[in-house]
Amino acid sequence: MKNIFTFVLLISLSGVLFGQNNPSDKRNNFEEWSKELNLTESQEKEIRLIQEKFQLESETLRQSGDLEKAKSLQERQQIEIDAVLTSEQINKAKLIKERKIRENKKKAASQSAVR
Repeated sequence: MKNIFTFVLLISLSGVLFGQNNPSDKRNNFEEWSKELNLTESQEKEIRLIQEKFQLESETLRQSGDLEKAKSLQERQQIEIDAVLTSEQINKAKLIKERKIRENKKKAASQSAVR
């Protein structure tokens, strides 16, 4: 779960760091992830608060382009989010992350073939 959420978070942060910050896409990704993990309403609220807490710092890092600090920020955020999840949810999130990685690799390969 930790790894999956880290991946989801990395994707979210990469969008912020590279100026592709589309709030509706992030909301849909969170909602999909939340549904797959069967988060409670309380867990959703806690995780959203954690994300908001780290948002300002993330925006600052986007402007500076400091990827090392972005990774550190991501790790700190992940630790706080993992504290909200159950062990079952953490394991399921790992599976989701692995699936997303495979999907992204497949998507990148097909885009490369088109070029």
